[in-house]
Amino acid sequence: YCLTPTRYLYSHKDEYLSNPIYKWVAGFLRKWDLVAATRPDEMIAISTQVKKRIKKYYNRNSETVFPPVDTKKFAPTSLRPTTSDLPTNYFLVVSRLVPYKKIDVLVKAANLAQVNLVIIGTGSEYAKLKSLAGPTITMLGHVNDVDLPSYYQHSLAYLQANEEDFGISMCESLVSGRPVIAYDAGGARDIVTPGVNGILLGSSTVSAFANALKEFDTMSYVAADCIHSALRFDKDKWKKIIQERITSLWTKNLT
Repeated sequence: YCLTPTRYLYSHKDEYLSNPIYKWVAGFLRKWDLVAATRPDEMIAISTQVKKRIKKYYNRNSETVFPPVDTKKFAPTSLRPTTSDLPTNYFLVVSRLVPYKKIDVLVKAANLAQVNLVIIGTGSEYAKLKSLAGPTITMLGHVNDVDLPSYYQHSLAYLQANEEDFGISMCESLVSGRPVIAYDAGGARDIVTPGVNGILLGSSTVSAFANALKEFDTMSYVAADCIHSALRFDKDKWKKIIQERITSLWTKNLT
């Protein structure tokens, strides 16, 4: 089950080229990885994007089976988040705060559009993002798993600025009945259907997201449509599909 061919060896290797140690080691690692990639009987990709990478870098065909989402955990309730000073209407981000996630784009966009943005997560970019954040932005740091669903459920929409291999947080938002505004790349293309459960933006720029945030209140999304679109990612369905693939492969090898 392939989350993606190693990012720092293939699809995103240019982001690591400034490191001299990486330059020296990468060639050896790629040779080893390509040999290792020939060993599995079958490879399963987590998204259409990863399926393409497996073909490009490993020259192997694969099937796509989307990762599992706990749809029951994120089912809508009437409970409000426990944070007392949370804004009434807010957009949401749930993410590790590291550079490639491009949370700074969303912070700048929320500042420009003057809309409420709640950021959940910790990481190396926390201090930098805190310094960029204007008065409409709330940074909560870590939120426990029990309280997390209610933050999704009471948001206006979930924001995704970077290219994800898949993007579980986008699915969690949909299961919570809330639409997604995402950069049109990677896993977002498997998850978001424009006009039904969200918006796909042609670029991951501050202006593109700011415009989408300003115009969001002119759009209408039905919670039931968002939820329905995410049920295909249910973890019980995932278990069933994976078990069928294992059984099929086992039977094939026996014969």
